[in-house]
Amino acid sequence: LLSGKSPQELETDSHTGEIVWEYYGRNISPSLKTIINKAIAYHPRERYSSALEMLKALQTSATPLPPTVPFQPEAINSHLSTVVSNKSAQNLSQEQVTKYQEENKHKKLGILPQSTIIGSVIGILTICGLWLLSPKNVTRQPEIEATTKPVLPEPQLTVKPIVNDFSWLSSRRVTDADLNGMDGYTLDVMRNSIFARHGRRFKNPGLQEYFDKQPWYNPKYSPEEFPPNVLSELEKLNVEYIWEYQDRTNKRFFGR
Repeated sequence: LLSGKSPQELETDSHTGEIVWEYYGRNISPSLKTIINKAIAYHPRERYSSALEMLKALQTSATPLPPTVPFQPEAINSHLSTVVSNKSAQNLSQEQVTKYQEENKHKKLGILPQSTIIGSVIGILTICGLWLLSPKNVTRQPEIEATTKPVLPEPQLTVKPIVNDFSWLSSRRVTDADLNGMDGYTLDVMRNSIFARHGRRFKNPGLQEYFDKQPWYNPKYSPEEFPPNVLSELEKLNVEYIWEYQDRTNKRFFGR
């Protein structure tokens, strides 16, 4: 409420788990910000243990709640005698006189009625409770998350068909124009197709499965036995170029 934002609009510090709201509450005193931060702390043990503890913090901060004025019975008695003396003229009942006395006592002495103080504290705690129960902050309860978080299946690597066999990589230089728009899967297949055309096998099961399904693939060498001088200079340049492009664009599927 003080930030003018809904809980869903406020970010959470990824390192501490605390709500980032102070930027939007620039007109709030530092002491009140400290009190609010403690009330909405990530871990329950860091929050106030009771409403009374929070009330004491508010009363002892740099900008405390207005202190009550010591009770002055003579002022009340004087005011009461004036009211009672005029009772018959105003046609007031005893109950109305008593109520009028209480209202004016608090107005003159600047004392907040006990019901008002209790209501304010309950209101503050209710706001904090609604804040913590908002959709953005339900994950702040790890014990609930642990029992309700669904178990997702492990992602499966599947072989996708690629129309282009990339045989042209042995006859001309590759450029960014050839690579732009390709995903990590296609780029990995494209780069390794240069080796596959010379009969190399692959340690990665996904790559090996893909090339095993290609009609032109004739495996001859294990990864350790593959002779480096089999590749032409053009093919070596294309391998390095695609590798550098993948690093630059962070596009990989089968890993490095």
